[in-house]
Amino acid sequence: MVLTKLEVLNNNIGQFFSKTWLAIGIICIISFIIRLYFINFEIPLESQDAFHYLIQAIDIEKYGVGNVIPAYYGWQYLLSFFIFLDPFDELIEYMNLTRVLAVIFSVATIPIIYKIGRNFLDKKF
Repeated sequence: MVLTKLEVLNNNIGQFFSKTWLAIGIICIISFIIRLYFINFEIPLESQDAFHYLIQAIDIEKYGVGNVIPAYYGWQYLLSFFIFLDPFDELIEYMNLTRVLAVIFSVATIPIIYKIGRNFLDKKF
């Protein structure tokens, strides 16, 4: 049986709006709200590593990537892109940008991990 493009698209849309994906969407929204609620935007970054990554990202944005080893600076490159899009005056604003981006990317991994798990595990799990 040959499916037309419209039937395939209809099937994919039906799978996207299934109860499972609706539940994952609700989990993502609740997770995002809870994580943003518990972030303290008043204090500097708690981790020295996070602060170091932020400083490197600011350096990449200001001075370019000439002195940076590309294999170890993925998060810094990503941060520098967002710093380029929206430059701030205060360092605390960059720290808050780092926090919000970390929350967004951590919530975005929820459906990805679900999809990978579904591919490797049976339905009974």
